[in-house]
Amino acid sequence: MNGHVPVMLAEVLEALSPRDGARYIDGTFGGGGYTRAILEAADCRVLGIDRDPDAIARGQALVAHFGGRLTLVQGEFSRMDELADGLSDGVVLDLGVSSFQFDEPERGFSFRADGPLDMRMSREGESAAEHHSPGSYLRLEVADTGPGIPPEVLPRIFEPFFTTKGEQGTGLGLSVAYGIAQAHGGWIDCESAPGQGTCFTLFLPAPAQASEEPSGPHPAFAG
Repeated sequence: MNGHVPVMLAEVLEALSPRDGARYIDGTFGGGGYTRAILEAADCRVLGIDRDPDAIARGQALVAHFGGRLTLVQGEFSRMDELADGLSDGVVLDLGVSSFQFDEPERGFSFRADGPLDMRMSREGESAAEHHSPGSYLRLEVADTGPGIPPEVLPRIFEPFFTTKGEQGTGLGLSVAYGIAQAHGGWIDCESAPGQGTCFTLFLPAPAQASEEPSGPHPAFAG
């Protein structure tokens, strides 16, 4: 967990206001930054949930450090009601892809380094390569004739919180868009040339009926 910096940590702690004896849930444990800060702020307990087994393995050092006040469970935060033992006094979620997954090319999330097209959070089930193999996809292109994206920036444009706009940028727009496409079984490609413009291409699985030839007139024109 070295080098991991949780975003908006001060704001999260202010909103939760950790207190002694309370129980909290970190639904996206990741590097454990929020969990550590909560446990250091009060004599409380935290349930950490993450679907990535690597995150659970890394977190065992925190489990030992906090002497039983931290419990880690591998699973999806959408199953929080099943995984949590009773009610909690607060929940924190950091939605998006973890920097750890970007930093490990073999996980298949990186935009900076070559690696297999995997992208499995839980390391189980079909990979992104398997999911995207043969089938019909809808394709939407959005292009401009602007200044383009510098080559050194292009590999990082989908990374969460990466921005070239300084304090005026959040670095979330393209990351969120890519996450939405991925959640629907699709992806986004980007091609850009300095001085010539940029083209984003969105791919989404085509509905079964979209690939079938119409068998007759549209119902609106049927007699």
